[in-house]
Amino acid sequence: MLRLYMLSYTISIVLLIVLNLAAVHGGNGWGVTCGPLQICALKGSAVTINCSYEYPLQINGKNTEVGETFWFIKQTNYMYVDLKTDPTFSNRVQYHCVNHVCQLSITDLRESDSAEYKFRFTTNYGKYTGLPGVTLSVTDPQLQVIARRSTDYQYPPRTELTCHSDCQLPDSVSYIWFKNKKRLKENKRHILQQFDNADAFYCALEEYAKFPSLAAYVSTSLFVSVSHFGEILEDSSVTLTCRSNTYQTPPKYTWYKKHGSQDFQQLSKEQQHVFSSIKPSDSGVYYCLAKYPRSSISSSLEINVKYGPKFSSVSVSPSGPVEEGKPLNLTCSSDANPAAYYSWYKDNKFLSWSRDVNFPFITSEDRGNYLCMSENRYGQLNSSSLFVDVLYAPKLASVSASLSGDIVEGSPLNLTCSSDANPAANYTWYKQDAPDLPFVLMSPSGNIMEGSSVTLTCSSDANPAAEYTWYKQEEKSPKISGQNITINNIKHEHSGNYSCKVHNRLGHKNSTVHVAVVEAAWKSVVTGTSVMVLIILIILVLVFFLMKKRKPSGPSSEHGKRPDTSEQCEPHQSEEQKDLHYASVRLMRNPNDCLYMNTRSNGACRLGQEENESVEYSMVNYSPR
Repeated sequence: MLRLYMLSYTISIVLLIVLNLAAVHGGNGWGVTCGPLQICALKGSAVTINCSYEYPLQINGKNTEVGETFWFIKQTNYMYVDLKTDPTFSNRVQYHCVNHVCQLSITDLRESDSAEYKFRFTTNYGKYTGLPGVTLSVTDPQLQVIARRSTDYQYPPRTELTCHSDCQLPDSVSYIWFKNKKRLKENKRHILQQFDNADAFYCALEEYAKFPSLAAYVSTSLFVSVSHFGEILEDSSVTLTCRSNTYQTPPKYTWYKKHGSQDFQQLSKEQQHVFSSIKPSDSGVYYCLAKYPRSSISSSLEINVKYGPKFSSVSVSPSGPVEEGKPLNLTCSSDANPAAYYSWYKDNKFLSWSRDVNFPFITSEDRGNYLCMSENRYGQLNSSSLFVDVLYAPKLASVSASLSGDIVEGSPLNLTCSSDANPAANYTWYKQDAPDLPFVLMSPSGNIMEGSSVTLTCSSDANPAAEYTWYKQEEKSPKISGQNITINNIKHEHSGNYSCKVHNRLGHKNSTVHVAVVEAAWKSVVTGTSVMVLIILIILVLVFFLMKKRKPSGPSSEHGKRPDTSEQCEPHQSEEQKDLHYASVRLMRNPNDCLYMNTRSNGACRLGQEENESVEYSMVNYSPR
């Protein structure tokens, strides 16, 4: 059983390291950290003390090497006695060092082991000691039974017994209770419903049953009282008195105050405990323990210090400026006993009775300074003022003129614009007018190739903003609304004038752009080529027919002979054909031969011969119109 307690107590000490650490640093990377710095242990148990240490890994480019690590409580002339070499700790001390953490374990503790334990380590560059050390107190359990009567007017009254030790024991410790030396149960507390004034109650630790507490008698023979009549107010003088009505030897009195659910704080060892100026923090449960040579009795009372509101404050959620229409919550809080009730004020005007003020949808009218008043029967306190800033868009914009009525040309005029807004609004002035002559842009510009796309854009300066309408002139085409129109896969029939009409309630203006659609380049080439081919074909056909109609007049005349045209040709002409025109074509076959061809014959022709040439005549009839 002793070993189990030693193990549980060791574990609790390790856990306490996380909660109560003390670091000792020498600077430049040297240091020792130990914890906790105060340890209370029972005689015969075991304890574990932990320290960690650090040092520079390198100094001047050379590695630091650790030599000794040890614990000591004695030193003489800078000589430190290692606990392992101290005869009083023979076979009771062990070291365990891993990764710069050293653990000291001491078993079979004795009251003489109470001391300040220090850790020291040495290196090739120096020695270091952790200060302060860990103070160990070794004691008997020194248990006491404290009784507390219930205040809820139960019958029979309920009494709670608590086993208390001035040495801070780990939670894992097991308690046992005895009534008249008869074992009852295992728990730190024991609840009594019925008992006799002569019943003696004891408590002990499971592992230290041989060290029980003094006998405790739960009786009405011990009274505690308070000097103050009625409610106890802050800063008043209060005296607690403990009195025993037994006729035994006068007891020794000790006052305790309960902290939390388990701990007790020893206050004094007097019959009276005095508060010269009691504070709210003094509220709580107080116990008087009367110790007799072989027994003890206890009684308790509760003090509740009343006071007016303190530290009244206002909190806002969300914090900072809030936009109109968003939720907002204001909360008032204060420290008071009894609890305070709250009232709210906006701009020094009463708003409501409540701790909270909620705005599901805050408005611009809710903007202002808020404060709350905390109040109970012992006083009142106002919080500091909180400004709630509500952001909202401009409202009710208005324009005023410095002159009223008719304004004479050339006189000065001042126009002022005003609006309710948070943050303050920025102002921009516009003059309302009919639209200017619109500007029309065609993209791409110039002639538009058939099959491509074109975009027409219309723009105009107008206030209020103008609306745009497009239509094609000289056609009953539907109107198109919008600042831009796009014609995809444009064709030749899309050519023409397009008008843009801009209009607002003050007037309208028109502007026109001409769209010219031309054939694609490949079509022009094909058309030109086709025309050239057609012309060449016509010329070839004409030449062919001319060659077809070409006929010879007769055999050639003898060389050097010339026919007698007057005798060989006898034309038959009507009287209308009075004008005859002759034409001849002379083909030179050789320097001595000539050939004449008639382009048209009228009547019979005969061949004749002359001595030096042969001649053929043709007659052309020309009739003037």
